[in-house]
Amino acid sequence: MNQRNAFLRLYRLSSIATAIAAAAWAQPARLDTAIARAVEYLEDEVPRWKAENGCYSCHNDGDGARALLAAGRRAKIGDTIAFLSQTGEWQGHGQERGSAVLSTVQFASALIASRPEPAAATDAAMRVAAAQSKDGHWRVEEEQGPGSPATYGPFLGTYLAREVLRRVAPDEYRGAIARANRWLAETPPKYPVDDAAVALALGREEDAARLIARQAASGSWNGEVFDTALSVLALARRGDAESRQAVRRGAEFLLATQLEPGGWPGTTRPAGGQSYAQHISTSAWALVALTALRS
Repeated sequence: MNQRNAFLRLYRLSSIATAIAAAAWAQPARLDTAIARAVEYLEDEVPRWKAENGCYSCHNDGDGARALLAAGRRAKIGDTIAFLSQTGEWQGHGQERGSAVLSTVQFASALIASRPEPAAATDAAMRVAAAQSKDGHWRVEEEQGPGSPATYGPFLGTYLAREVLRRVAPDEYRGAIARANRWLAETPPKYPVDDAAVALALGREEDAARLIARQAASGSWNGEVFDTALSVLALARRGDAESRQAVRRGAEFLLATQLEPGGWPGTTRPAGGQSYAQHISTSAWALVALTALRS
């Protein structure tokens, strides 16, 4: 049985409800253990896609690589980092879902996390800026419905694209960043992932309050790992007691739902589907969220 078939079998057998019932807040040692397991898993999976399929992918070499870089691990993804640095090679890779804008944002976000050479960072920012819509947002995919871990949706895609510009050349892209901020501030969010993306981008109290109000009794958002990881990331930046409590409950959910190999059940739209791409991207977002709590 190959690893992907094993994953799908494990996915079917995993019981989130049972795991949550056994959850307890992690002491630092438990958090470190969960991060170490996730890192080990993604270090094995990220390079596997290129080895087995002959191309680079947004889920493995974009989201997965970015998560490993956030955790301070790069030794085992040198080939991916080299690919990301060759921005001219992005075309044709990572576009399984047919969105060149999406893959540009995903690869650029991973590249920036790798602390690239200035020339590569500059070219990545130019590519991202060129894909911005006139109204200020990035049309990555899934304009209808909540974005998924691997396809983002317009709110998260816009936040990540804006972050690339902000980190590479904030003065040069001041106008583009302002248009993105205006779109995020004026476009009503519909889903928890939208609220989280807006809270990450703008840091307003009302965005955090709306996000906290959406948290379920389980500590999750929507009962999904991706929605929860993104919400934890957004609220972890805040220091008030209500946000800290929401983060703690969300982290409990993430730790309780980690699968034995080290990844997490993939969040799919609609829920309950099976997708290797969404599994890898979901696992990446969960690792990023837990790493943010340790730092």
